[in-house]
Amino acid sequence: ALHYTSTEEAALDMLLLSACSRCAEYSQEVQQFEAKYHMDFVTFQRLIKTRVHEENFTQEEDLMAWKFAQDAADYWRQKTEELKRAAGVGETIR
Repeated sequence: ALHYTSTEEAALDMLLLSACSRCAEYSQEVQQFEAKYHMDFVTFQRLIKTRVHEENFTQEEDLMAWKFAQDAADYWRQKTEELKRAAGVGETIR
């Protein structure tokens, strides 16, 4: 019904769909932090690490959450590309 030629092709397509979804989810979270702080992760991290005798627990928690989201988005982007290569799809994800 879905026009797959094999169960392997169907499984690969389902994995690709899942990886794309996760990549989009974490990328959206990264974009929310970028919008909140009006800067990218590296700039925000540098700002937090250069503070002396000043603590902002909300920003430090956001830094950890942002780092996780950034790492997860990068991971799932890489996995998406690997799955696309395995499936023979030439399009790249940004």
